[in-house]
Amino acid sequence: MKKDDKTNKLDILLAAVKKDYIEERLKLVESAGYSINVVDVDSFALINSFLRNRPHIDSDKTTVLLNIGAALTNLSIIRGETICLVRDVMIGGNDFDNAISKSLGIDIGSLEELKSSPRERLQDIIVAAKPIYNNILDEVRLSCSYYENQCGRNVDEFYMSGGNALLAGSEEVFQEAFGIKPSLWNPMQFLEISSGPRIDKVLLDSVNNSFAVAVGLALR
Repeated sequence: MKKDDKTNKLDILLAAVKKDYIEERLKLVESAGYSINVVDVDSFALINSFLRNRPHIDSDKTTVLLNIGAALTNLSIIRGETICLVRDVMIGGNDFDNAISKSLGIDIGSLEELKSSPRERLQDIIVAAKPIYNNILDEVRLSCSYYENQCGRNVDEFYMSGGNALLAGSEEVFQEAFGIKPSLWNPMQFLEISSGPRIDKVLLDSVNNSFAVAVGLALR
């Protein structure tokens, strides 16, 4: 909620979700012995995480955040620190895995290493994943077009996160579609990571892109 003292008006942001969807997840957490005080929205957590790592963001710049998870993609458009549009696209890493597995005849359980280090099979992966990319790109275009029509502004930059943002060839596909090369970002950049035998910094650096939503939730 944001109040404008000059006009004496309030900007209120509402989020709606099916009760069953929430209760199902509450039961999972409670069955693990934890209690929940706050329920947040993935896209809002993603934005909070991004802004925490970009304290001096240009207030006039429009940014698209794409968090490509296993089952869905969180899509957010912000101008400076203002939320302009958020939505979930029901396309994610599982769809990429199924498409690549079927096209290349590779068991899904063996795909992770190939996706991150495809070597001579890079072009095969790009071709296999292209239909899934196209589906996501269509949704991104739709959202960007809506934003541009409503606000009269163009999108300036794309940032990608999520475990499946690292899929080989993803940056090139988005740059070809929008003329803007997306950037990966580290949601843990603002944290001081302690050194010690129990912390593998090399491993952490290789997976930190997957924790954008988790960091945003922790910031609450």
